[in-house]
Amino acid sequence: ESQGEGLKPKNDVLRVLVDHARRHRQTSRSVQKSGLEFLPMHPNEWFDMVLKVMEAAEHTTLWNDPRFVERVVEAHFSLEAHKEGIQFLNEASDRGVLLTPRTLDFARSGKNDNFDFSQFHLVEDQ
Repeated sequence: ESQGEGLKPKNDVLRVLVDHARRHRQTSRSVQKSGLEFLPMHPNEWFDMVLKVMEAAEHTTLWNDPRFVERVVEAHFSLEAHKEGIQFLNEASDRGVLLTPRTLDFARSGKNDNFDFSQFHLVEDQ
């Protein structure tokens, strides 16, 4: 890391934030009870946080990590941002990211009746 770059976010922190966004209803209740005011409370605040995490992840190895893509898509769908989740899925696929079957399951569960899922390449089960 060069001096001018500042501190780069740790991948683990970005993963945790996306995981909390995926479970935003449960997390928001816990935040209310505990009085921790630094975490989002409302879905639109969680969505904004996910966008910031995505922006930070773009410059890390997470950006092309199939499991991170899965979590981001799941977070979008959990936040009722289906269109944005599909857009991120398309962009990840265009970058050559191999997608997990679960990622496509989330996409299929959304409001995408006319969406062609055959274009995506899946991670081979290990």
